[in-house]
Amino acid sequence: MCRRLAIVMLVAATAFPAGKLKAQSPTETFPRSLLGFLKPGMHVGVDYTVNRSGDAEEHFSLKIFDDTGYRIAVDTRLLSLDELRRKYPVIEKHAEKTLSNYQQQLPDRAKKLARGKRYAKPELSMSVSRRTLFCKVIHVGDDYVLVSYGEAEKRRVLPKHMIKRVYWSEGLPHLYASARVVAVDTDEKEQR
Repeated sequence: MCRRLAIVMLVAATAFPAGKLKAQSPTETFPRSLLGFLKPGMHVGVDYTVNRSGDAEEHFSLKIFDDTGYRIAVDTRLLSLDELRRKYPVIEKHAEKTLSNYQQQLPDRAKKLARGKRYAKPELSMSVSRRTLFCKVIHVGDDYVLVSYGEAEKRRVLPKHMIKRVYWSEGLPHLYASARVVAVDTDEKEQR
């Protein structure tokens, strides 16, 4: 057992020499604090939750968008899925992958259907979060972020202690594939 462990450790040490792990680039620099990830002019989505266990304090999650991701996220609220697929090749690719993954599952799922039933052609639907507030970072202070939002460019201060996470988003909508269960057509029954 000890010999096996020693061999595994030796292989790991040779595979990953000290200081050469590929977890992050050696030239990549990181900010000293959470707010260092935010810069004036950035587009962010602000999601909020309210802690209902006694106090009503809000907590924020910030999604950082690049310019394309921000346009996609905003358009997701304004356009249909078909319009989004035509406008953005990345959404068309996302839709095709979602449908393909779903269709691969259908043969196994079809085996569990009652006799005389089948799945209709799969369809895609899109989930749109109305909770995200699309903002532009105006200023980053030591313990707050000032953002503007809406056509009137209203402003809001987000205190650092209330920001629970910051992550990057491509702005892609959540897509779901589904297929209705229908009766097998008479012609299909005769072919079986």
